[in-house]
Amino acid sequence: MGCAAGKDGGKAVKGESKPGDDRPRKESVSKAKHDTKDGKKDEKKREKKEAHEEKKEKKEREAEKARDGESSPSHQRQQQLGAQLPPLSSSEPKQEVVHVEEPPEPATDQTAAEEEAMEEDGKPVVRGHLLSQPSRAILWYLKYSNKDVKVASVDILGSEHKSEKFLAKHPYGQIPVYEEGDFNLSESTAILQYLARDDKEFACTDAKEEIRVNEYFGIHLSAVVKCSSQCFNPGMFATDPKESERIIKEGAEAIKPILERFDSALSKTQYILGDRITLADFMFAPQVDQLQWIGVLSPYEHIKKYLEMLHESDPSYHEVISEAKAIFDKAVAFRAAEQAAAANSKQSATEAHEGESKVEGKPVVKIHPASQPSRAVMWYIKHTGKDIQMDVVNILAGEHKTEEFLEKHPYGQVPAYEDGDGFVLSEGIAILQHLSKDDEQFQPSDDKDEIKLNEYMGRHLSEIRKFTTLCIRPALGARTKIEAEEAAKKGYEAIKHELEVFNDRLATQDFVLGNKLSLADFLFVPEVDQLEWLGLLDTHPKITAYLERVRETYPEYRELHETAAKMIEHAKSLKE
Repeated sequence: MGCAAGKDGGKAVKGESKPGDDRPRKESVSKAKHDTKDGKKDEKKREKKEAHEEKKEKKEREAEKARDGESSPSHQRQQQLGAQLPPLSSSEPKQEVVHVEEPPEPATDQTAAEEEAMEEDGKPVVRGHLLSQPSRAILWYLKYSNKDVKVASVDILGSEHKSEKFLAKHPYGQIPVYEEGDFNLSESTAILQYLARDDKEFACTDAKEEIRVNEYFGIHLSAVVKCSSQCFNPGMFATDPKESERIIKEGAEAIKPILERFDSALSKTQYILGDRITLADFMFAPQVDQLQWIGVLSPYEHIKKYLEMLHESDPSYHEVISEAKAIFDKAVAFRAAEQAAAANSKQSATEAHEGESKVEGKPVVKIHPASQPSRAVMWYIKHTGKDIQMDVVNILAGEHKTEEFLEKHPYGQVPAYEDGDGFVLSEGIAILQHLSKDDEQFQPSDDKDEIKLNEYMGRHLSEIRKFTTLCIRPALGARTKIEAEEAAKKGYEAIKHELEVFNDRLATQDFVLGNKLSLADFLFVPEVDQLEWLGLLDTHPKITAYLERVRETYPEYRELHETAAKMIEHAKSLKE
């Protein structure tokens, strides 16, 4: 990436001698004032330089420790791999990066200069890495649309995304991220939507297509990403080839249902949502294409034809994926450990509630109060008084896995929505968005508010849902009280950072996205309040105060909370 010129554009500053000019510099009162102004600039540069020198010294100390044998073998493998990876490419001219083992200063100094140029340039920046599937989605879109956005590489193998400097702007510590002055985004679907907000090619034809795209984003973040988390990533970083083969084989079985569904859908359409490319394709294709590299896509002919079509018809896609594949080929030789596929815990056995009789022709939401996303939708319906039928599905008896249910809702989950015209939705966030589309009080005030809401929704599916999957389900599915406490403690360590982020946020505002109730609160509250029942919010007083405020202000939610609490208490009593 070429470095942008500074504010002075390479010209000599007034009052300074040009090269070869022997004229003396004039001193005056006005010059003194000018020097004072320049002095502030110089002071900022000196501070940056000092910070950079301190960071460089820290890296040298860490390198010395590594040479003395204090670095773990897996960390050494990751560093070795990182030294061979090229930076994230962009549509701009590529910068030359010098990879040296001793000393590392030249490459570091170049990066610092590039960072300073970026800050002075003022252009929006996307930071990511080609080994990151969501980063590839954003990079593909930037190349495809020829957006004037800078791209910077983040050394994820060296944990740059976990550094204090990175976390100061992006507390979730993940990539890709988007920076535009003081406006930052840390979730890929939100970044994609923001970049494409004025792109006529990706404007939805009607409200239902818009909801379909949003529904896909929900399915992507809750299901399609398992192509990485349960198959590709753990297989790629396994230390032993046989272990890698085993992990990939098990992962392939785990993601088989979702691949079968999309393979079937692509037998009827050219793209994910129909016969034209949408933002859904930018998220889906980079996620599944990598499965070809590990031999997992063989049975899925229609997905393979879809990817082949993209490679042949879209040079920008082919370029991004080819560069990522080259990095992967290098990475295979330096397999790193420290990742393992997470085991799913059994869901707790709680009493099911009988459903109400369905009124023909009336919109219906199929729910169960033990389901956190169901409680979000139920709260919204009760809060707004929407004329929507709520039909309780006995998920504990497997009613959501019956042929009758799967015929309309193939993902086999609740909540699920049906209207009288055959329009169905199978993802909680998409249902909330559909129900609230004409509700003025829950419409964002501007583009940035809308993107912030979308960012939270992406974060909700990728991280906040872990409150349930890593804490609640393992604890309630444990056989004994001691096992339940251990499961809750282990899960808490995994979600602790997320809780700290929101505890800090709620210290300065009343609700998740500001000082008024939004759709983000309908989603966040049912997930986080259940942690109180396991005693996991004791050190997060701002979240606790927020939950108390919500229950006091919105009695319809307090009723749902009490119903769910009884289920939890019953499940806990079985372990006494």
